[in-house]
Amino acid sequence: MRFFLPNQSTQRRAYRRSFYVLLENAKLDRVYGEGLEEKLQSAAVMNHALDQKTPGLKKLWKSKGIGDSPLVGAQIIGESERWHARRKGR
Repeated sequence: MRFFLPNQSTQRRAYRRSFYVLLENAKLDRVYGEGLEEKLQSAAVMNHALDQKTPGLKKLWKSKGIGDSPLVGAQIIGESERWHARRKGR
C-alpha cells in the first residue's frame, strides 16, 4: 500500500484533470477543426449572457464538471449558434 502526502494527492488529481481536459478538447477539435476556438468564444458569450439572467449558471457548470464532456460541449456550441442567430434577427 502506498501512502501519499496530501499535496502529492492534490497534485495527482490536478495532473489527471488537466490530462482529461486535453483529451476531451482533442475530441472537439476533431469535430470542429479550425473553427473550434471561435465557436467556444461564441458559446462563452452566450453563457455569460445567460448567467446574467440566471445567476449561478457558470458556477454550476464548473462545480459539477458538466462542461468537461465533449458531448455537452458540442450541445452548447450548437445551442450557441442558434442563440446568436436569434439575436441577429432582432
